[in-house]
Amino acid sequence: MAVVAAVSFSSILGGSAFATLVYASSFSRTIFSPTSLARTFTSSHLSFKLIHKHHSCNVFNRNLSCRSTAPAHTSTKISIPTCDNSYPPYERLLPCPSQNGPPRVEHMVVLEGGPVLEYISKALDIPPLFVADLIHFGAVFYALVCPDPPRTATPEQIKDFKKFTDPSLLRNRSSIKGKTIREAQKTFRITRTDEFVEAGTYLRVHVHPKRFPRCYEIDWRSRIIAVTESYVVLDKPAGTSVGGTTDNIEENCATFTTRALGLDDPLKTTHQIDNCTDGCVVLARTKEYCSVFHGKIRDKKVKKLYLALAAAPVPVGILTHYMRPVNIAPRLVSEGRTHQIRAQLAARGAPLVGDTMYMPAVISEAEYPGLNPFGPNKKEYSNDDAKATAVEEWIANHGKEPTVAIGLQACHVSWDDGEHTYESGSPWWS
Repeated sequence: MAVVAAVSFSSILGGSAFATLVYASSFSRTIFSPTSLARTFTSSHLSFKLIHKHHSCNVFNRNLSCRSTAPAHTSTKISIPTCDNSYPPYERLLPCPSQNGPPRVEHMVVLEGGPVLEYISKALDIPPLFVADLIHFGAVFYALVCPDPPRTATPEQIKDFKKFTDPSLLRNRSSIKGKTIREAQKTFRITRTDEFVEAGTYLRVHVHPKRFPRCYEIDWRSRIIAVTESYVVLDKPAGTSVGGTTDNIEENCATFTTRALGLDDPLKTTHQIDNCTDGCVVLARTKEYCSVFHGKIRDKKVKKLYLALAAAPVPVGILTHYMRPVNIAPRLVSEGRTHQIRAQLAARGAPLVGDTMYMPAVISEAEYPGLNPFGPNKKEYSNDDAKATAVEEWIANHGKEPTVAIGLQACHVSWDDGEHTYESGSPWWS
């Protein structure tokens, strides 16, 4: 879906603030800054407003905290890391830690067939209950045939890989008969603790899945804007994932909203907004409506408005952004690309407040023109090695994904020419 962004920006210099309105429509992306939206930082209570036409819904604003459905004994306290390898002592995944630990992803080839929980527990020296939690979180994957080993693989792991991918051995495995090697190397999520894995099976275990402690702090019922027979509209809180991550399908908006409403069938995600962004999200109650809403997005019938808070003023007027330099103009810009609004405003020298992914890069570019190997003032490098070094250093020093709210809110969503229209509450900076 293409985007048109109507924006009023904020400058934190001199104490002034400009709220940004970003309009996502079916055509091109344009950004303008109406002066009527300029405002200063004030403190106010969060309120929820619903604009709804031509169909019925239920609006909720009652207190109802939502907890995980994991077994009650998962409340075992997780100790502070004390191991020599910097990994914490493993007990259970809940309660959720306040911060994410060091990354740890293990790649293994099963040497002896058996139940997956027992094998992982023994191979990685992790308590069975912790492995059960990982499977519950969707953090364990398998493939019938091991893909190429990662760069971090040990010589022994590479030896095992060659052993279990030997063509003469693969021909004798009934589980992969009729499949190509590419098909057999496709990964799937382990969903049961008693699932049997045969020798030669590849396992990928995300021992430290990405966590979302905000999920346990939110009064989810109060964030629900509307409930209909086909969908639920949620005022998504910042610091949460809409539908989960690769290694965590437990701590997300869809799951916790489902529980808050007491629904039997889990809600389905129809579109995404960044974890650090809050605002309107549409969750489908059925697979059928999920397909219907995806069709509306494809047919450019869904419109979204965003409020943004920029760290520098943007000229009033219409600003058209392009994803890349081209000779053809105007060029349509499709919505849904990663960090599109954030990247485009940063390219204007007005990154969003709190956006640690782009703001440090903008500041560095302003102080040291030419330092950014991707920027408009990038310098010429004597050779490819020098350029590669510059790129590596730039990436290492910039681009940290925000862990808290940034100055961006999906404040409005509508479809079918406004027949269905909803608005979120006030942004955190109002």
